[in-house]
Amino acid sequence: MSNQMRKLIDLVEEAQINQYLDRLQNAKTQEEFESIINEAKLIEAPGMMDKIKKRAMGLGLAGAMAMGGQAMADEPVSSDPGADVNKSQAVQSAHAVHPSYGQLDTNPTYYPTTQHYKVAEQIIIMSFRNLDSEIKKLEELVQKDKQWWDDSGKINLNIGPSPSPFARQVSKQLELVNQAKYDLMATRYSLKNPRFIERYADNPDKAKGKIEPGAGNKAGVAAIKLYLQKVKSFEAPDSAGRNVPQ
Repeated sequence: MSNQMRKLIDLVEEAQINQYLDRLQNAKTQEEFESIINEAKLIEAPGMMDKIKKRAMGLGLAGAMAMGGQAMADEPVSSDPGADVNKSQAVQSAHAVHPSYGQLDTNPTYYPTTQHYKVAEQIIIMSFRNLDSEIKKLEELVQKDKQWWDDSGKINLNIGPSPSPFARQVSKQLELVNQAKYDLMATRYSLKNPRFIERYADNPDKAKGKIEPGAGNKAGVAAIKLYLQKVKSFEAPDSAGRNVPQ
């Protein structure tokens, strides 16, 4: 892997880590701190958690100190961070979530009808595809940034503002990727439990404070509203296919 390519990966990772550190610094309780850490465990690639925790402890964050050394060993670290891998694959692996997050793993019989289950499933799939699309856009921008440095003949020292016209776009797209992750997690949280949907069916906006992660709660509320809208057509009693997965 070239030095410039390695620096690009480091740049993306640095922005990602800094976003977590900002949230951790604003955490008011140990529970909130650990919630952010657990959220990161679900969506970040192996090795990233070790970096996040070490940086948090280096900053003297109370939550990190309370978690102690054992928490530092929770995630494996890549044995060869400088391995010669394809740039696109490197970016994807740093941001992708497990494919299972694009699936609805709740038993279909828990929903009022098979159609209800399918609606929830399709909304989750739609959210997963949105994340995948944002990751691909990030890959393209990172590659364009790399090509700009190659063509310019300049050396990226990562000091001060980048002269690359794509640097700001990469940063903004990274924010969109992160938000898409939160939105997917919140969508899954909102739709995987039919009782949760029923509880807030009369006023989905009231579910906002209960949806996790909080950074994606707007998407979670929107998912409930979309679900309720789409199932209206088969809300009649004794609907055909009730509790029968097909």
